[in-house]
Amino acid sequence: MNRFKAVYFDLDGTLIDSFTAIQSGYNFALSQLNETIRLSLDQVKKRVGGGLKESFFDLVGEERSEQGVVHFRSKYKEVYLKETYLLPYVFHVVTSLSRKGVNLAVISNKYGDFSRDILTEFKLLPYLSAVVGDGDGYPLKPHTGMIDHLNRKFNLLPGDVLYIGDGPIDIECCRRAGVSIYAVTTGNYTRDELFPHHPERIIDTLEELLSDFS
Repeated sequence: MNRFKAVYFDLDGTLIDSFTAIQSGYNFALSQLNETIRLSLDQVKKRVGGGLKESFFDLVGEERSEQGVVHFRSKYKEVYLKETYLLPYVFHVVTSLSRKGVNLAVISNKYGDFSRDILTEFKLLPYLSAVVGDGDGYPLKPHTGMIDHLNRKFNLLPGDVLYIGDGPIDIECCRRAGVSIYAVTTGNYTRDELFPHHPERIIDTLEELLSDFS
C-alpha cells in the first residue's frame, strides 16, 4: 500500500512529549498575569494543538492574550529542551521512511523556531525536508495553509500525502486539505475519543506506520 510520496507529522503528542515543558510555560504566564488558576498536566494536554494565542484568549481574554504568549515563550525557552522527550519508535520510524525515499516534514502549531530546535536536539532535522510552525507566515491548523504550502513546495497532489497527528484539529485540517490522516493515540486523545472524527486509521504507536511502507 505504498501509495504515499510524503508523510507530514504533527509534533506534540505525535513525535515528542513536551507536555511538562508546556505546563511550565502556561503556569508561569498565568502567575505573571496575576491569575490564581494553574493548569494540571491533563488540562494542558487538552489545550495543546490549537495555538497559544487562542488558548490564552480563552484563559485571560483577548486584551492580555498576546502578553500571555510572551510570558509563556520566555519560560518555555528556559525549559523546553530539558523537559521534552522523544516518543517511542520515532527515531526508528523517521530514519526508516527516509531510507525508503519518502519525503518527510513536520507541520505543527508549535512555534516554528522551538520545533526546529527540538528536532535538532533529537537529531531528526536532517531527515526532514521542512518544518513549518507558528510564526513562519502561515495560518495555524485547522487552516490548510501549511499543508498547501508544502504540497506546492514539493509539487505534490493531496493524494500523495499522508499526515500523522494526534487530535481532532489534525483530522479536520486534513479533511479540508484532502490529504489522508492517521491518528495516533500517543498524545492528547484516546482511541475512543478519536474514532468519532473518522481518521483513515488509528494507530497506538508510530511503528505501526511502517506496515504501509514495507
